[in-house]
Amino acid sequence: MILEKGTVLNNIYRVVTILGKGAMGNVYLVERVKDDKKFVVKELFFTPQAGLDPSTAKEIFFREAEFIAKFDHEGLPKMYGVFSHGGKDYLVMDYIEGKTLEEIINTSEGPIKEDDAIKWTVELASILDYLHNSFHQPVVYRDLKPSNIIITPEGKPKLVDFGIARYYNPDKNTDTFNYGSPGYAAPEQYKGRGQSTPQSDIFGLGVILFQMVTKYDPSLKPFIFPSMKGLNPSVSAELEAIVKRAIQLEPLKRYISIMEFSEALMKYSGTSSSYEDEKKWKVLPNILAITGKRLAWATIAVPIFSWLIMILSYNAGLISSEPVQYIFTLLSMFTMAAIFLCPAAGLCFSIAGAIKAQKNINISYEPVNEAIGCNVFIGGFLIFIIIFIYPNFRNARESGKLAACESNIKNIATALEMYHTDYNNLYPDSLEKILEPSGNGYMKCIPECPNKKTVIVPCGKKPPAYEYIVSKDYKNYTIWCNGTHKGAGLNAGYPQYTPGQGLFLK
Repeated sequence: MILEKGTVLNNIYRVVTILGKGAMGNVYLVERVKDDKKFVVKELFFTPQAGLDPSTAKEIFFREAEFIAKFDHEGLPKMYGVFSHGGKDYLVMDYIEGKTLEEIINTSEGPIKEDDAIKWTVELASILDYLHNSFHQPVVYRDLKPSNIIITPEGKPKLVDFGIARYYNPDKNTDTFNYGSPGYAAPEQYKGRGQSTPQSDIFGLGVILFQMVTKYDPSLKPFIFPSMKGLNPSVSAELEAIVKRAIQLEPLKRYISIMEFSEALMKYSGTSSSYEDEKKWKVLPNILAITGKRLAWATIAVPIFSWLIMILSYNAGLISSEPVQYIFTLLSMFTMAAIFLCPAAGLCFSIAGAIKAQKNINISYEPVNEAIGCNVFIGGFLIFIIIFIYPNFRNARESGKLAACESNIKNIATALEMYHTDYNNLYPDSLEKILEPSGNGYMKCIPECPNKKTVIVPCGKKPPAYEYIVSKDYKNYTIWCNGTHKGAGLNAGYPQYTPGQGLFLK
């Protein structure tokens, strides 16, 4: 029974017209009631002509739904749901505008132009390659024929009707039913002859190319193929050889893979698959987006790592050593560069991904959107750090420098006291007297102030980081830092030390 025009299914879809009839059901063009958007609805019912019991037919129907739900290729339909209505099951798919290849062949005055035929074959090979290599096991289509191929107004082929598609089972030796359409189905698709494999799809695609360039109907005499050049004198011997290998009756004599067949055609004609070209447009935005996200997270990781190293250096008192000062300077520069360059670069990569994504309306924007969102979030985080946290960190850093400077002065004072004990309670007239080898080895060298404004010189070389004045009687002295520590959040002045007063600020 054919559904009447205007029939509303599941309170969602309104029947526009019937598109096709089959032994297991009909295919309808429908409109979504709320917005008139067009879809295709496939109906399941049972007739004696189907040759299948209801349970098997239902299994095939829902297997097709399962396959379509997993597809993510421009040349394949998209599924929008399965529902029951009036005791029948329905599968909802997107509506693909265009004509079937069968209609194009039948209405053509002669064979299809060789360039068009090869182009469509190469693009169909790209679709089949996706089916053969994108799942845990190859999906064998098994029903290649012109009526299952729609050519869009843009001239791109789409593959529909996955009713008899299945996963390749390496444990099986033969198919238990005859699957496929006479003339297009490979010999192994007939009951007891062998098992359907990806090579079966190579046979079907080769037959379709044969038909397009000769207009010969293979269903008239299955497995009998006249000379292509005899049917169409314009066919070259090279093209006939390529097609002849694809339609060999023995699977092992065909091409190893569908892409080997496609590559032979592309080499012959210089044609490429627009689906493969679009795949590049699809992959590139995601690569750009992922790069943007990684740069965004580097914006946080690098400063945190650098700051951690610097904080540990302060706590360990290593900042007073000359090599650590250089490392500290480099880390500071590296951190500041990361703070400003990483989010900027990450956002640029993410925006570039969004621009590339616009080249194809069917691209998944999620990675691009995530990258942009990530960079916006981290940008806000950095603004928060700059405004609220960094000033406190800077003060803490300056306080650390002051603490290291005070430690240096105390170490120098300790060496002077040791000299004072050894030399009749007198202090030296210069700091050089406490150094090796001129002195008694109280200090190896005079340390440098860790403040970045202090002139960094090799240990023991002039000008010294610390000034030293001894009293005329050599019984008292003053030592102070010649740098500045005003940014430490303390009173302005220089850390100073005298034996009587100890450490103080001038």
